[in-house]
Amino acid sequence: MISEMRSFQKTFEVGGSFIYGRADDINRIIELLSSENRTNVSCTFVSIVADRGTGRTTLLHLLYNEMCSAFDKRKFISMPEKFDEERLMRVIIESLTGIPCDIADEKVLEEIVKEELMDQRLLLLLDNFEITGQKCWDLLSALFEVCKEKSAVVVSTTRKAVAEVKGPMQFYYMNNLSDEWCLMIFRQCVFTGRNPDAYTELADIGKFLVAKCKNVVLCIKVLSGLLRHSITDNWWRVVLDSKYWEINEVESDILPALRVCYEYLPSPLKQCFKYCSLFPKDYIFSKKHLVHMWLSQGFIEPDEGIDMEDIGLEYFDQFLSQSFFQPSLTSDTKEDKFVMPGLIHDLAQQLSKNECFQFEGCVTRAPKSICHLSFLPHEFCSVSLNQLITRVENLQTFLVVNRSAFRDHISSCILNLVELDDFFVKFHNLVTLNLNNTDIEELPETFGSLKHLRYLSLSGTNIKRIPLEISNLTNLQTLEAKDCHYLEELPRTIEALTNLRHLDVTKEVGFISMPHGIGKLTNLRGLATFNIGIDPLLHCGIKELKGMEHLKGYLEISGLINVRSGIDAMESHMRSKENIETLFLHWSDGKTFLGDRSTEIAEEVLENLYPADNLKEIIIRDYPGKSFPIWVEGTQFSKLVSIIFDNCHSCESLPDLGRLPSLKFLSIQKMYCIQKMNLSDSEYNPGNSIRYPSLEQLTICEMYELVEWVKIGNRDFPVLQSLHINNCPLLRNVPKFPALLELSVYSCAQFLETANLHSLQTLKIEYLQKTKSVKLSKDLVGLKKLEISHCSELLLLEGLSSLNSLETVVIFRCPQLESHNFLDGELFTFGKKGSASMWLRKKKLAFGDELDFGSPGLSDEAKDHPVVLKKRWKF
Repeated sequence: MISEMRSFQKTFEVGGSFIYGRADDINRIIELLSSENRTNVSCTFVSIVADRGTGRTTLLHLLYNEMCSAFDKRKFISMPEKFDEERLMRVIIESLTGIPCDIADEKVLEEIVKEELMDQRLLLLLDNFEITGQKCWDLLSALFEVCKEKSAVVVSTTRKAVAEVKGPMQFYYMNNLSDEWCLMIFRQCVFTGRNPDAYTELADIGKFLVAKCKNVVLCIKVLSGLLRHSITDNWWRVVLDSKYWEINEVESDILPALRVCYEYLPSPLKQCFKYCSLFPKDYIFSKKHLVHMWLSQGFIEPDEGIDMEDIGLEYFDQFLSQSFFQPSLTSDTKEDKFVMPGLIHDLAQQLSKNECFQFEGCVTRAPKSICHLSFLPHEFCSVSLNQLITRVENLQTFLVVNRSAFRDHISSCILNLVELDDFFVKFHNLVTLNLNNTDIEELPETFGSLKHLRYLSLSGTNIKRIPLEISNLTNLQTLEAKDCHYLEELPRTIEALTNLRHLDVTKEVGFISMPHGIGKLTNLRGLATFNIGIDPLLHCGIKELKGMEHLKGYLEISGLINVRSGIDAMESHMRSKENIETLFLHWSDGKTFLGDRSTEIAEEVLENLYPADNLKEIIIRDYPGKSFPIWVEGTQFSKLVSIIFDNCHSCESLPDLGRLPSLKFLSIQKMYCIQKMNLSDSEYNPGNSIRYPSLEQLTICEMYELVEWVKIGNRDFPVLQSLHINNCPLLRNVPKFPALLELSVYSCAQFLETANLHSLQTLKIEYLQKTKSVKLSKDLVGLKKLEISHCSELLLLEGLSSLNSLETVVIFRCPQLESHNFLDGELFTFGKKGSASMWLRKKKLAFGDELDFGSPGLSDEAKDHPVVLKKRWKF
């Protein structure tokens, strides 16, 4: 049986992980959503009913990816445990619009949603949906009345009663995986990078261990993570004979396999794990921030010669390898966003119930024994802290958890904390304090008494100043005040925080002034932004970076326009900061005008900010110089992956970046003096070497004087796959890129010549300003998808009949083109790899409209058969 499954075991992939044994499930659900018998149904409702731990959430993510071409909009919403009908509409609005919603009027909310969904084919996926009330389904049905036909709602639930409320509803019961599939998953996970056949003596033990997981996929993955660190008979038998398998599952509500895996964690990791119970289910964790909290609590054991943060990251990676955390599949940024599976979260709460306490919504009194407290408000409210602290004696952690950290819940819930002054007096031993998104405008005088505080976050608050008394907090390790719109400067006494390791005061708009003397914070590991001020007596200067030798990760240096000489920049010792991976050099500080500054000084400054060779990404913005220093082109940057030039408006030429061996992403924006796109120095090409050997994505934006590309070599850009051209009105052509798969042309005056793009698969044309006709080149022999939108003057589309590989065409908001029935009589020839019926099915999924072919008897086996479209597509 296992040998038969091997050929199709990696059927689907989500978030870099392969999904096993669910091919039939996903195909059946897709069939329910795209079935021909629902033509006259405005919306399809499908309920996936399955036990916890069987992979319902992963299946929904897989469905989300598979149905991308069939719907205008797709939204995935994970429902928190404590949820009701009143909050449903608000969450849908926030997910659809990306805007926080604090409207309380239900009818107003409904109108907003309807306006957003009007004439859209929507796929709404609701994970962990446990609401049994009829009102919720009535709301959803009313919303989908304004959607296009063939919209769909898919919910996953553990309770059949949830689905039975709504009719008509299509059910899909997702069974547990078979024993054979479970054993396959176990072997794949536990022997990663090894040959399973070399460990035949472990086969029987492995079968016993898998059986103890009771076909719960999550348990199998967690157990595999525990076992694979020592592939020995002795270790596996120790785990098999563990007393924790005997836990009464009914009484504890914890699966024994998960408890076993927890018990074999090292002691520091057990503390770190229990601390995570302060956060609600479906919370999106930032690995970096979680490590900072662990560090503040003293959970991370030191190791000589290794930064504590690096040890903490190793802790997290161990959790990740054992599936205690999983990458977030719905966040835009995947690198540092993770979620804890629901069953794992239940384990953390069970184990920490005497130490950690979480309020959600209504406030009740916290138990006396707890020392870590978190509060999650559902909406704007005022909370008296005396209600929380009446019985608590030894509080070490107080966190306000914002709903924006939930999966797909983006609203900022503002909280009014009453009696904060008394709170600080009583709990002067606080170690970790997070007041994010509260409406505090100032900290009380008693703030200075928190001498044990190591972690302080004030992000998203209305705070106007940080008091001078912060100098009393000499143990402080982390200070965050991100997106504090009213905060304009840091206090001069901040230089006393010599134990500070992480400082982040970034803003979406504007900069926060930093005082002279901040260079004394030589223990800093993380400094998200360093803003150079105008007055060298009051504000920090570039030279104060000199002693910050431990900086690592991301660093933005803003206000470079205020640096008075290149010698000052040299004294920053950027070359010695070997752990900086991303360097953002920003000349403007939001207050100083660039016009009166000397371009020569700017060029000297950039020359002397020569970074260390380990750099992975560099961003240069608002640079007023006319040329770039030679180090920008240096091959010593062997790890450099990404470069962004933004608003370097005076630069007269582009640097030659073709010799950077690892460069994958290049973005060039607002360089108004560039007329020719010359990315390589053709005169200096020793041995006819390949230029841009690793570049995968190139973006060119707002280059208003750019006219043409300089000819590139036949061997250059060998792996460039994606090219985005935005607001380049004079540009006429695209050169031959041998591997280009995707081309996007946005807001240009004319369609670009695209000869020789034989590998192109996707072409997007948007907002052509004055173009009346587009002629598609016959060279686009590999084109599969064509999207044209918002071309108001476009009358004619030529060349479709020669594109044999075309599978999907999307045309949107092109009124002139749509009114001229441009497809009437257009001849199509199907390629050898597909059939007419398959092509037609794809069109129906994409457009939802029948096509009348001139050859009604065309069979599935027909190949290279020309047919004539008799009916215009519906737009």
